[in-house]
Amino acid sequence: MQSTKSWATLVCSAVLLGGGVLGAGAASAAGLDCGTPAQPAVYTTVAHPAVPAVTGLETVVDVAAKAAVTHDEAQWQRTVVVTPGVPAVDEQTHTETAYVDGYGAPEGDGWSRTGESRTVVDQEAWDETVTVPATYVTERQWRQQVVDQPGQDATYRTDSADTESSSPPEGDGWTLEGTTGEAAYSEQVLVKEAWTEKVIDQAYVPAKPAVMKVLVKWVERGGNDFVWLPQGDPGPSDYTLSNDTEETVLEPGTPEVPEISHDVVHPAVYETVNHESTLVWHWTRQVVDQPAQDPTYTWVYQWSVESPGADWSQTYLTREVVDVPAHDEVIHHPEVTHQQQEWTRAVVDAPAQDAVEAVTDTETTWLPVGESPEGDGWSLTGATKTVTDQDAVAEQSHTEKTVVTPAVAAWGEQVLVSAAVPAGDECPAAPDDTNPAGGPASPAVEAPAAPVQHVSLPQAPSAPAPQSDPVVPRLVHTDGGQLAHTGSGDAGVAGAGLLMTLLGGLLLLLRPRSRRSE
Repeated sequence: MQSTKSWATLVCSAVLLGGGVLGAGAASAAGLDCGTPAQPAVYTTVAHPAVPAVTGLETVVDVAAKAAVTHDEAQWQRTVVVTPGVPAVDEQTHTETAYVDGYGAPEGDGWSRTGESRTVVDQEAWDETVTVPATYVTERQWRQQVVDQPGQDATYRTDSADTESSSPPEGDGWTLEGTTGEAAYSEQVLVKEAWTEKVIDQAYVPAKPAVMKVLVKWVERGGNDFVWLPQGDPGPSDYTLSNDTEETVLEPGTPEVPEISHDVVHPAVYETVNHESTLVWHWTRQVVDQPAQDPTYTWVYQWSVESPGADWSQTYLTREVVDVPAHDEVIHHPEVTHQQQEWTRAVVDAPAQDAVEAVTDTETTWLPVGESPEGDGWSLTGATKTVTDQDAVAEQSHTEKTVVTPAVAAWGEQVLVSAAVPAGDECPAAPDDTNPAGGPASPAVEAPAAPVQHVSLPQAPSAPAPQSDPVVPRLVHTDGGQLAHTGSGDAGVAGAGLLMTLLGGLLLLLRPRSRRSE
């Protein structure tokens, strides 16, 4: 840190010193002699070295960390047959059959004759082809008259008509088919059937026993009339009950009076109703719809040996024709056979064997909880375990170099070496023959000022130089290595100032730097 501060102090001193020297040169140039011509500015090219890139380290994750993936499995087991049992086997036999010509027996023991026989073909049937010559017959010509246009019977239609009388409809050929309805007639209609009426001559009156009644007296209002009524019965409206007078009387009874009646017989009542005739006569007749037509005939001819039929007649013309053309005929020769007698005997294929018990084993398997194995006989044992489907993955990463500050290519810059100097004032003219009094001289011609240019130097094809070996700026003079002559005698001062300024820049480039680890 102390070294950095010392360098900073040294750099600042060099720059300030160079600036002061340049200022003094400029101040000195302000007092120009008269008639001094103008001088253009002088520039030089300062080459700046390339600055290498500053890099750092960055961690890049290649594989992210993952937790393990597991599932639970349950154990299943079942009993499987390793070697199946073998049941007892009875003796296995088959019947051997042999056929012998005639009545001899087969070779060997145990043969018995079944009584059956078979036919053995000694020679297969075969066909022989022979050529049969043609045969001829005499045919006669026959003719028959056939209907060319058949005749047609007359067709009829049936007309029908109804009348309300027995007279037929107009026209001929009508036939009465029958009638419907009824003729006019009268009938007695029963209005009321005969009935017997019971007439009562004397109504029945039941017997009434004698009773004791208390009678009270009702007196007429405003009069002297009175009546006796049973106690409790309402009195007349214009009478008043006398409460201080009552009598008890005996109401005599009455005997029973029987009912006396007689029957009166009323005859049935009839009414005469007259009905009009509803008779309808139904008539039909046959009418020719299309008249009959006679058939037309034509003759048909045919050749044959015999008459084709009863309605055919002979024309007496004859001809010879091939009856059967020459042809190949196949003569069949039957097969030649003889008989063989059948014999059989029992042959043992496998002897009897005792039963063998099956050999079994216990088969186990693990499956995810909730699933069951294929097949029958499986049961859970109760044992479980955790199975890892995918192992946990640790994070994997690597370190990559990254650019913190990109590199800067080398570049050049035009730096002012000496400022342009204007022309001096006019010098007074010396007296001569043409100008005895003297006067102003011709003005000096100013040189055009050179423009300021910044020129970038081409980058070096190789990598930038390391910071420990920086590039030192070079001074390139536009006038072949010598400063332009100013005519004021201050070029040396200006050059010293420029040199001090460049020295300060060089010290700035050479300052100590802290290096990052790469």
